[in-house]
Amino acid sequence: MRITERPDIQLNREELLAAAENWHFDCGAFPEFQEMYRALLPLIETQIDVAWEADGDRAAADGRETPVTDQSGAGCRYMEGQPAYCAVTLGPGIDRLQERCSSSDDVSGAYMLECLGSVLLQKAYDIVDELLRENTGLFVQRYIFPGNGELPLSENAGILERIRAAGSGESGGADDGSSIGMECSREADAADSPAVSCNTSYVLTPQKSVVFIAVLGKDRKDRHLCDACPSVTCPNRKNGSRFSNNP
Repeated sequence: MRITERPDIQLNREELLAAAENWHFDCGAFPEFQEMYRALLPLIETQIDVAWEADGDRAAADGRETPVTDQSGAGCRYMEGQPAYCAVTLGPGIDRLQERCSSSDDVSGAYMLECLGSVLLQKAYDIVDELLRENTGLFVQRYIFPGNGELPLSENAGILERIRAAGSGESGGADDGSSIGMECSREADAADSPAVSCNTSYVLTPQKSVVFIAVLGKDRKDRHLCDACPSVTCPNRKNGSRFSNNP
């Protein structure tokens, strides 16, 4: 199963103010921060690709927990602890604008775009969570990012291949369940490929992109994206603040 969404992600004034404060811009810098956001907004081309296996029946036969029936009316069933493979990008426009700032020695503008890109990507995670909830009946329990110690960076390629295979109806991944070391350059129809790609060093393109595994479960978690990051001393770290425990 695969879903592709192209949401219109924007920030209101309150969110812009919070972002500026969080990234340590003072009040005097906010007008420039806001203008940079206005220049960026028409260039954003967000795309979200999410894929998962509708294989609850086989998992139940393996003796695991009773599957959860999805909410979409398709009759598929999904398992507690099941992975969903996700790719999110803001598109190439922000990269071009950031390169323009860098080439003109506008260090402040380039940094503002870096901050704005991070905030916009954070909003996209909420959409991923909602898409998975609507289509599987399960909540995201945690994120697993390639390169964070739990998965090697080479899994950027594996996750993208699983998304592509889900779009084409192929099984995706290696027979042993491992996709480590999969060739990034594998040919695929454009309609099946996610908007994110990676090179042979597993660097993602466009730059403001992320791929990850979302682990699904029955319980709504009071958590934050930062929970998946090992940088516990980061001054911008937030803990368990994004989600309410109310359905």
